[in-house]
Amino acid sequence: MSHEDVTAVVINIISAIDGERTDVICSALSEMKKNTHDPELLPRVLNGLHTDEGTLLHYATKRGKVDKVRALLAGGADPGIQNQDGQLPMEMASDQLKTVFNEELLKATAQSNLGRVCQLLAAGVDIHLTDSPEMLNTPLHWAVCHGNRDMVQCLCARGADLNVFNARGLTPVHEAVKRGDASIVEELVNYGADLELQVSLGENVGQTALDMAEGKESVMQVLRAPRHFLEPISVSSHNTESKANLVRFDSVTSSENALVNGINGEGDLQSPKVFSPSHTNHVNFAARFDNSNLEAKIGDDKLQLLWPAVQSIKQGGGKPFTVSSSLHVFISPQSVGATASDMAYLWNMRRYLFDELDLELNLNILTPLSMFDSPHVVCYINRHLSVQPGAYRLTITPRQMKVVCGDLDSLSSAICTILQLLSLYKDKTSVVIPTLLIDDWPAMPHRGVLLDVSQGRIPTIDNLEEYLDTISLLKMNKIYLYTRFQSNLPPQWQCPYSSNEVLRISEFCQKRRMQLIPVVEVGPRVQFEDLAKLYSVFQDFLACFENADFVSAGPRLSSFILGQTEDDGPGVSDTQRYLPILSHQTLQLCGYPLHDLSTAFLQHLPPSLVFNEYAVKSDHDYTKFCTPLAELGMNYFVCPGTAAWNSLAGCPEAAISNIFSAATTSEGVLGLVVCDWTGKGHLNHHPFSWPGIMAGAGLGWNNNTDMVFLTSSLPGLLNHHVFKDHAGLLGSIVLELGTAETYIVQRSRRQPIEDFSDMPEEQGSILYRFLTHPDGVPLEFLSADVLQHVTRHVRKCLAKLTTTDSHCIHTSIIKQELQLTGELMLLACRIGKALILAGRKPDSQAGYSVVNFGIANLTVTNRTDLANRLLEHIKEFKQVWCQRSNPGNGLADSVQRLRSLVKVLLPEANHLQLLEIDADTPGH
Repeated sequence: MSHEDVTAVVINIISAIDGERTDVICSALSEMKKNTHDPELLPRVLNGLHTDEGTLLHYATKRGKVDKVRALLAGGADPGIQNQDGQLPMEMASDQLKTVFNEELLKATAQSNLGRVCQLLAAGVDIHLTDSPEMLNTPLHWAVCHGNRDMVQCLCARGADLNVFNARGLTPVHEAVKRGDASIVEELVNYGADLELQVSLGENVGQTALDMAEGKESVMQVLRAPRHFLEPISVSSHNTESKANLVRFDSVTSSENALVNGINGEGDLQSPKVFSPSHTNHVNFAARFDNSNLEAKIGDDKLQLLWPAVQSIKQGGGKPFTVSSSLHVFISPQSVGATASDMAYLWNMRRYLFDELDLELNLNILTPLSMFDSPHVVCYINRHLSVQPGAYRLTITPRQMKVVCGDLDSLSSAICTILQLLSLYKDKTSVVIPTLLIDDWPAMPHRGVLLDVSQGRIPTIDNLEEYLDTISLLKMNKIYLYTRFQSNLPPQWQCPYSSNEVLRISEFCQKRRMQLIPVVEVGPRVQFEDLAKLYSVFQDFLACFENADFVSAGPRLSSFILGQTEDDGPGVSDTQRYLPILSHQTLQLCGYPLHDLSTAFLQHLPPSLVFNEYAVKSDHDYTKFCTPLAELGMNYFVCPGTAAWNSLAGCPEAAISNIFSAATTSEGVLGLVVCDWTGKGHLNHHPFSWPGIMAGAGLGWNNNTDMVFLTSSLPGLLNHHVFKDHAGLLGSIVLELGTAETYIVQRSRRQPIEDFSDMPEEQGSILYRFLTHPDGVPLEFLSADVLQHVTRHVRKCLAKLTTTDSHCIHTSIIKQELQLTGELMLLACRIGKALILAGRKPDSQAGYSVVNFGIANLTVTNRTDLANRLLEHIKEFKQVWCQRSNPGNGLADSVQRLRSLVKVLLPEANHLQLLEIDADTPGH
């Protein structure tokens, strides 16, 4: 390529930098990488002094273009090249931009890319940087946990601190011993790691490396062997004065979304623990230490918002696929296993989404006379061309988007992916998609959400359908409707939705290639002898689900069925005496009763049964309970929860941890169902269930999705797929409010902020309990400072709420729900601070320094102020509830919980007046 051609490419990239077109930069760099005829082209473009500032990296750094600097570094730009004035790019970088270079060092370290690490260190990146103030992991910690021996040797030789502690109280050699990697331990020992240092925090506190090595023979041999010390090379080239030695990974949607590292309560660096409160307005997600390396799977940031993450994607070069006002879809009539009419129906089902993208959907039958005058889609179904059930292939070239599917289900999934691509690559006038090859299929055949309609908030039908439509676009295919039946009522319909509404919901799901599955449960007062009275009620209810492949029994009903089976001998016919399922339907039972049954009994259970392993805690041991099922050849689903119940803003850390564990540690699992339980006194709103649902949708489809990718992308995924927030804020606000609530629970237990074990709190979060039963909240380890910190944090989130730019159907309602949640959190903090101040003991030497003496011991003025504020929120709560939920179900119970607190707060003379307040509003 001539000098003029190189200049033309450089000018194009400079224009992309100035025009905020990261996609253009990535596409240009990708195309040059594939140029085998001129392999020197890419280095000439990236590393030549083409601008007054120097290289393209100098140019982008000088202008503070965070995403552009990241793209250039990812493309191979050399940060060690000096410009005409002898300046390195790092010397032009702001503190925020320096974190991008720091991020590049950590990624290269995790990938054991020796050349790149040496290049970055020579360019001035600090070898002693830490990834976050919460975790304090250095590059050497990263190398020990992700790299190989050569990478560790490289850093040690260049003067990395061998004895620095991270926030978990571990030095690099502690981490290496913990992982049992004898070769890395040997390298650290040879360079002089101090083996006498003791772990300062966590489960191994007080132990030396030798203590931790007990039982690990290969590591023990290294530690006992004679030591051969090596000297590090000069470290004078390393910049130890960096003002930005903390890595800050930016979100895929907003440069404001900071990331930090996280670990679990057991100290395992590869565990899926989430975020912790910060002093910023943004979500501090954990850039996880996962077993996989941190190399980006795809070079284009936009593709990282495809969700669920596709199984395989390759980005090509050349001209993109471009459409402007219309999209022509040609359906092959030669498809095997589906008619052209069936295929057209699926496209037409999503027509409104093409309309939202300003694209006219034109469906045509593919014939020899079909005219391909413009970029178009060709659609074909043939089960013989599918590598496995649910698989599809999407090939995008400049002139054509070819979709080859195995069946209608996989076509539905492919259409969802196409819609996401069109949305991600739409600009003001057209849609420009790079050439791609996507092979995709579900990791689990059954992926769903459980809706608990037994109590609490019951969505209106219109709101429920909008919710289900969003779930279907995330490629879920099962919706479980959990209903609880009582025997003390006359034989009658007991589901909060009428039979006509259930049929409507079922049809709505079916059109979107989902199934509505009944979950039948009985109330706590129902005894086994009462099942006969409920048979006709069950029969009436299940008649609405004749298209369902499964019928699921809740935990109590399952215990009755299994208990009777154990007495009389197992058999499917026995269960049909209590639950009238159809011949083509498979029975699902709760797995809890199996935990106490013998292996001999389990082996005699019918092979047609499927067991659901329900779990609500973040650290549920799926291996313990599911591995025996797999070893006995038994079928099972994993059913983690959203962790949003019994709280105000949920516990997203527990949800992500539980769901990740369910998806990745369960051998032979048939399906994953995310359970959105209601809990007692439903005070939380629906947006706080979305983090768990989003994670479940992604991991159920692709359980190879690593935790770094999931946690860093979650705010952006919520913004793009649920809230449609162009400002990129709502997803972060939802997560941050939940994080703040979790933080208070941790502090009340004296639990480290990186430890999310035993979450969510069984009795409800601390803030939830301040509003429902404040006298029973443990205050021994809480302080007013902690609650004040959370108060400031919540206020910052609410301030950001005014700057969102959401375009989803219920934007205004969602903002009202988040505003009300924040206000209730602030009020709960006020109540907590008042109780702490009233309960302080003058002599802190005697027992606890704070005791909860109860609301009654607050001053009358304080109680009256709190009660008046709560009354305002009760009125708002009822108004917000009625906008998306049925006021006849659950509202009265939720309001009563809040009013009970008002009665305690207000003087006795005001009780009658209280009962008259808002008497004409729903929920009274």
